[in-house]
Amino acid sequence: MHIIHPAASRKYRPVLLAASGAPFRVRERRTGDEFLAQLKPLNDALQRDVDMYNCVDHENIVRFHEVIKDDDLALIVYEE
Repeated sequence: MHIIHPAASRKYRPVLLAASGAPFRVRERRTGDEFLAQLKPLNDALQRDVDMYNCVDHENIVRFHEVIKDDDLALIVYEE
């Protein structure tokens, strides 16, 4: 079961939880919009992926809505 970091939990509320590493649904508290999210280890490869995906605009590539970073984990919130 996922545990969302307190900084992320102020903004997002889990809707549907999944096994560790698997995507799960969150709801943005302010707007009520639902998104897919995933917890991933924070490392250089993830930072490169975030930078690369933010530069690409294509209908078949899922975009990041937001990335919330902690000391060693990142909550990646995807556009649907």
